[in-house]
Amino acid sequence: MESSSYTGRSRRDSPLRYIKGQAGIYNSSNGLTRQQWNWAKEGMQSNYYVDCKEGKYFSFNLIPISRQHDLIFEPPKAKVTLGPDGSKYDRPKCTCGDYIEADRACRHIFYILDKVLSYGDEELEDAEGTLPLRLDGHCLRTSAAPYYQLKSTGLAVIARSHGWTFSGPGEWAISSQAKDMLRHFDGATDYPSSHYSDEYLSVSPSLAGAVYRLALSKPEFFADLRQQAPVEPCTKSYFKHLDRQIDHTFKRWIHYTKTGLPRLDYRDDDTHPDNLRAPNVVWISDKLRNFVYDIEVALYERREISHENRCMAFYLLMKMLREVIEMDLDARELDYRPRVEVFSGTGLERNLFTRLIGHYSPDYPNFAIKAMRTIPSAGREYLESLLDLRYKIHGKASPEFSSELDALCREIQD
Repeated sequence: MESSSYTGRSRRDSPLRYIKGQAGIYNSSNGLTRQQWNWAKEGMQSNYYVDCKEGKYFSFNLIPISRQHDLIFEPPKAKVTLGPDGSKYDRPKCTCGDYIEADRACRHIFYILDKVLSYGDEELEDAEGTLPLRLDGHCLRTSAAPYYQLKSTGLAVIARSHGWTFSGPGEWAISSQAKDMLRHFDGATDYPSSHYSDEYLSVSPSLAGAVYRLALSKPEFFADLRQQAPVEPCTKSYFKHLDRQIDHTFKRWIHYTKTGLPRLDYRDDDTHPDNLRAPNVVWISDKLRNFVYDIEVALYERREISHENRCMAFYLLMKMLREVIEMDLDARELDYRPRVEVFSGTGLERNLFTRLIGHYSPDYPNFAIKAMRTIPSAGREYLESLLDLRYKIHGKASPEFSSELDALCREIQD
């Protein structure tokens, strides 16, 4: 719960006073390396555009406002993430090379923790009011993760006090919206995904890069941009892009089953199975699961989208489900080349149907059907096809999948 009394911290409460007092003296009493002392000093004296998000964890995307001459090797963008005790982010983590190499707090972590934490209740180390700085970038005496102080204060309140952009749980992040609008303006459906990544747009000299950075740093510019590219047409463009990617994935699968050769003329930025030792069925099934996840996220983030776009989402899910069933349900083993048949002790990788529908996995529950149940009203025109599929898969799909399919059909009929 947010605290309405938070109005920002006095620098007196910050470990910056301690750092300034030690800036010229290397002191390893707290286990900090000389490099970490430099990172602490640089981080707390730097300035960044910050786009923060509250979800399962707290994440902060940082873009330097100006590149100082002595920090020319600093990455153009970094992401700091904080999580609760027991999570993989119970110690603050960063995506920059310095943190990855040292596995200790970098300048970005020092910067964020200096901005978001308060040390007013902490016991001072000496009469001069200094605080001990820890390896993971803060001065809290407690062993609990700094996540809990942020949770208590409220990240929205902290972000507002610093003028940062903020997205709450389930909200559509500003950076993601900016990329979505840029893809819509592009108009293409076969663009490489790397051209719309945060890493690329943060440093790209292109017009798209400039627009992306302005959208993150200037709320008024973002609002004007959104007026030119409303959510509905952007969603339509996004689903068209997914439709093309799904078609291409199945094209690759059919080509592989016929020839055993995965090489096609394609634009694909992800790892692909050109190495014939790779289990192609695993790669393809993971791609299809990712498409389902992308559709689920789009429906969740964009909230009240039109019935037309919901129908488009249902169409994409139905398309994947139907293709997997029709291509693999009744296929004989001799129809597949040995490189496609990946035998294992459990037989879970035999073909797409077995992997996606025939076996239930708590990590990937009920391929496509689970997502369809979030928009049952969009499935009315597909009810007859679903009923046909129900009779085909009963007894061959997992019991969990069959049960959820029955539930979906009932919800569409209601």
